[in-house]
Amino acid sequence: MEKRKEKTRRLPVPGTGPDAKAAILPELAVLHGFLSGIGEDPRISSSHISVFIALWKNWADKGFVHPLRFFRTELLPVCKVSGSNTYYRALRDLNDYGYLNYIPSFSHYHGSLVYFHPPPGQLPFMAP
Repeated sequence: MEKRKEKTRRLPVPGTGPDAKAAILPELAVLHGFLSGIGEDPRISSSHISVFIALWKNWADKGFVHPLRFFRTELLPVCKVSGSNTYYRALRDLNDYGYLNYIPSFSHYHGSLVYFHPPPGQLPFMAP
């Protein structure tokens, strides 16, 4: 007697399909917008991507509080950028290219600020 193979039904993956953009949370939309935009931007290097992802992870770890207040010592172990000049250049470039708004702090007691830009068509972030 031959065993019948049962057909398995694939469940739809959340965030895919025709209404995918409407289903993405604003915080994920920031990451999705950045990753979608860098494919056509020749100015973006691996250090820019690494710093942005480290910033986004830090933002997620802190509960998506907007704006993000951070210190360089929090990001360097995550982004794996060894030189501080490369790190600061990547942050300034991301600011200049319009991926985020970086406000440096030169104080050891107050961290720098980053405002993430919502992708086009998304509502701005609400203050807590």
